[in-house]
Amino acid sequence: MTLYRSHGCKKCNFKGFKGRTGIHELLLVDKYVRELIYKQSSEQEIEKAIRLNTPNIQNDGLEKVKKGLHHLKNL
Repeated sequence: MTLYRSHGCKKCNFKGFKGRTGIHELLLVDKYVRELIYKQSSEQEIEKAIRLNTPNIQNDGLEKVKKGLHHLKNL
């Protein structure tokens, strides 16, 4: 696998951030998580339920790196 390090350009003032692809984590509160919240379950129980059903930010970043989505083309 090839990994890249930013070098920057005139467009980004040689910072290497313009045109970068974001990585995200989105928490969707499904029926089960909503029920745990409503029952005032422990934070650990709620986090466990979320981890089972929600892609996390680390996985999103790794998948984008594997796909070569490290930056926009033609910068």
